[in-house]
Amino acid sequence: MGFLALRELRGSTARIDQILERDGSVIVTNNGKPAYVMLDVDETNFEDTIIDLRRVRAKRAVARMQRTSAKLGTDALTADDINAEIAAERAARK
Repeated sequence: MGFLALRELRGSTARIDQILERDGSVIVTNNGKPAYVMLDVDETNFEDTIIDLRRVRAKRAVARMQRTSAKLGTDALTADDINAEIAAERAARK
């Protein structure tokens, strides 16, 4: 996996292409920290790549929700607790 600084992107299309051909991906850094990922795609793997990226984004969203739930303590709610919360919210909307 190749690394490239954000400031190098503008004039380094040949370098990006070289890294992508060699490694299949480029990690773009900003101030020395990972900021973006570039992947090689073509017409044979474009759709699969998009599907994979959507799965990764969904997985990250679930992990973020789980961390938030643990932080708030709502990860310990029982099914009855959850149903009571839903009923209370629905009653408040009427």
